[in-house]
Amino acid sequence: MSGIRLLVVLTLLTGCAPEEEPGPSDPPDGGTEIDCDPEVAPVLECASEHAVFQDGVELTSDSEIESFFGQYSSVAGSISLHGSEIKRAPNLGCLKSLDGELLLTETDLCRLDLPKLESAAVLSIHHNDVLESVTAPELVEVGASLDLESNPLLEDVDLSALREVGHWEVSGPPVSGQSDAELALKIQKNDSLTTLDLGSLEFSGGEISFNESDLLSEIALGQLERVNGGLRIDNMNGLTSLAAGNLVEIHGLFRFDHNGANHLMATQEPELPLRVDLPQLQTVGGEVYFDNNPSLVSMDLAALREVSGPFFYRGSIVLDGVDFGALERVSGDVHIAQIFGATFLDLDSLEDIEGGLLVRYSSELSRLSLPLLEEVPGDLEILQNQGLTELDFPVLERVDGDLAIEFNLELPEEEICSVFEQVEASLGGKLRADVECPVAPPESK
Repeated sequence: MSGIRLLVVLTLLTGCAPEEEPGPSDPPDGGTEIDCDPEVAPVLECASEHAVFQDGVELTSDSEIESFFGQYSSVAGSISLHGSEIKRAPNLGCLKSLDGELLLTETDLCRLDLPKLESAAVLSIHHNDVLESVTAPELVEVGASLDLESNPLLEDVDLSALREVGHWEVSGPPVSGQSDAELALKIQKNDSLTTLDLGSLEFSGGEISFNESDLLSEIALGQLERVNGGLRIDNMNGLTSLAAGNLVEIHGLFRFDHNGANHLMATQEPELPLRVDLPQLQTVGGEVYFDNNPSLVSMDLAALREVSGPFFYRGSIVLDGVDFGALERVSGDVHIAQIFGATFLDLDSLEDIEGGLLVRYSSELSRLSLPLLEEVPGDLEILQNQGLTELDFPVLERVDGDLAIEFNLELPEEEICSVFEQVEASLGGKLRADVECPVAPPESK
């Protein structure tokens, strides 16, 4: 009998427990499981608000963080939090202000909670494999740059009080050893990010960039008025809305490409339509580049007056029409192509371009009108717009490059030859057309 009991005991001791399904905080590479405590990391005891550490510091464990922020509430230099021994960061919630950089990298921290932090020069949070949330509800300004990159489980970011980013310089090099003076806000490669609260942001002193965070469906910048750099949004496959209703000026380029569903046929309406609403935007200080956003169904740039660079718009499928009716000046080429489904293109105010004008491959476009445009310093090309029936360029007098009007199957011969007749005397290049237009005798030129 004793042998039977011994066998049972041995079986219980050596038996294998059933395998568990991976949890949300399991590291992506299958390494050691990190147990994310549902409670916020404890704030055991904060130092006086006047306790300022006058240098930079590197902390690599929870015990070091607990000890340091038990003595100081503000740091005049930079803070580096690095390594897998950082799991809860006790007392980090005591941090109130930071004149340098806060670098959080390659930790096992599940939640970054900064309930008292009001200002910092730089926030750089990247390559934290189990980080799920970032909360800084009192943070009003980030002086130089804010970078959230390659945090694969990061879902929620609360920066709801942030008003300004990138408006002052940082003395000395950042502890990360990297700096980009023109980049103020970067959100990149956060595969799980669904919620990003930037609802109070009014001003950016450098470029704003969103890239490769496919679960983020909305970029809402409702209070943003001015970007003293570029605005770059690309490869955001889950994006359905970009809204910045108060934005008036982008000082650099505006690039918006490969966003939304990217595998649609020309006749297929998207299940998740993409909308861009920038109704107050008036000037862009660099190029405007829209490319390959096939689920884009509406775009409000109706106030845009001036682009200090080329204007490139291509690759949307189901827009009813494209309204650039306020656009007056473009310092480069104007290139518009593949706006399938758009029956109209409003360029009624365009009077000054510093390059060519190209309208191509827009099969539903029926009329092209530029009532104020007198001169095209480059090529004028109108190609393969199969539904086009009317051209209206009443004051056009000069084309310095080629004039190409080809493969517009419904466009009458007289429409083509009328444009040629207007610019024949000043045409700097060749005429390429589906028809032979009468050429004036040399003496009449």
